[in-house]
Amino acid sequence: MHAYFTFLFFIMRRFTLAIIALMGCVHLTQAEITTPKIFSDGMVLQQGNPVSVWGKSLPKAIVEVSFAGNKSKTKADDQGKWKLSLKPMPASSAPAEMLIYENGKEAKKISNILVGEVWIAGGQSNMEFALKSMTGADKVINDNATDKLRFFLQWPSNTVAAEPQFDNPKGSQWVSAKDKSGAVSAVAFLFASKIVKKFDIPVGVIMTSMSGTGMHSWVPKKTFESDPRMESEKTAFEKRKASFDFDKALAKWTKDKKNYEEKVAKAKAEGKPAPKAPYTFSVHYPRKDTPDGFRTPTWLFNGKVAPVAGYTARGFIWYQGENDAGKKRELFANQLSALIDSWRAEWNKEDMPFLLVQLPSFTSKNWPEARLAQAQVVRDTKNVFMAVVYDTGEEKDVHPKDKLAVGERLSNIALKEVYRQKNVHAFGPTFKSAQYSNGSARITFDMDGSKFTKPAGEINCFEITLDGSKWIPAKAKIMSPNSVQVKSDGKDDILGVRYAHKDWVKPQLNLFDESGLPAAPFEDLKKAR
Repeated sequence: MHAYFTFLFFIMRRFTLAIIALMGCVHLTQAEITTPKIFSDGMVLQQGNPVSVWGKSLPKAIVEVSFAGNKSKTKADDQGKWKLSLKPMPASSAPAEMLIYENGKEAKKISNILVGEVWIAGGQSNMEFALKSMTGADKVINDNATDKLRFFLQWPSNTVAAEPQFDNPKGSQWVSAKDKSGAVSAVAFLFASKIVKKFDIPVGVIMTSMSGTGMHSWVPKKTFESDPRMESEKTAFEKRKASFDFDKALAKWTKDKKNYEEKVAKAKAEGKPAPKAPYTFSVHYPRKDTPDGFRTPTWLFNGKVAPVAGYTARGFIWYQGENDAGKKRELFANQLSALIDSWRAEWNKEDMPFLLVQLPSFTSKNWPEARLAQAQVVRDTKNVFMAVVYDTGEEKDVHPKDKLAVGERLSNIALKEVYRQKNVHAFGPTFKSAQYSNGSARITFDMDGSKFTKPAGEINCFEITLDGSKWIPAKAKIMSPNSVQVKSDGKDDILGVRYAHKDWVKPQLNLFDESGLPAAPFEDLKKAR
């Protein structure tokens, strides 16, 4: 009898395992198509260009995507990864659905999709700066509360990864400006809302920014490790890594955290507001495998850029540089140009428009050199443009609340240089050339169709060098609608001229064009030309 029951148990066990295996097979054949969260309800697709769509399915499955009468089909690889392109389509404000089929069966539906313009917004805290915190936020939000303006927000925003990610974290989603949340980027909102109004089409902005971050955190691994322009940064990181004492760092962080918690408890007991938590507690806690925490080279690219890289878009807007401002001019310029090249490579478009914001006025001795480095990259790189905003800013606050000029100037650059709109004045006076003779220098500017306005007094902020190293203040006067003459006190030959090479320079600036745009800072050395 015992043998009989043993045999029966054996048969039933085999039968049960077979049923489980069969159920697993059925489940696999009905596996749901997955796409990164960038392809989700409420998204905006780029008009006028082939639109890339990608995701995962069963290995070697036939995948078809259908949207607004536009269909495309492909076969997944051995790992189930697939990517295809939809044909270019016109802008549309009518919400539509995208259907994705796997082996002939509908497997995924994405709803409420618009077609228009798409931009990628990157950088650090001034790009991340929330709309609700800017000066005049209520009016800006109310005047632009339209469902045609949408943002893809990555949440949590401080997501990092040691390797490139397929997807953003689960809190990431498309949101509509109609919701008036005010949590989106002020600069990106102002930039995009003007394009919406100008063309009356949808605009989508993909946010990928993080406060307190340097350029090396935003480049892919192959760029950081192999691009000569990143070599010094790579060497510096290896040195930090070699001397990093995790246990010591953790002990300090733990002690600081305990001290803060004690202060919070004391404030509560006294009925006072709790002190603000240090930035380090929320994002910069020690990590065993790196001395740099969330700022580790490539980690922000891996966590925030890689999941959206290749999403069809018109161009990039970039507001960053504060964290790298201490670097030498050439190093800063090298890293910025490496970042631009690497992002363009990820989007497979070597001249994709890249619009950046030059650092505003602020008390920091390193910022004048950073501004010149940014200008150098603009001069040397095709389809890179810069909004000059150092007539804005706050003397002691690295996060100025007046973002109107920043967004306005960025959008005007896009209208002029990307959308080829006529009669758009996008640039203030920009250095073009210098002629040196008899103790003076004649500086000619590109004026973008405008001309200088005459200052109330003497022109401020010009400096000259007579020996190629020491800079001294110099007198200057407007000679024509597009030129300024700078003189030395004597008849010594001038070997170079520079303009507005100061950090907190906003109160002194008085060289503007008729539209109110400031002359851009510059430095020209006679011997270097």
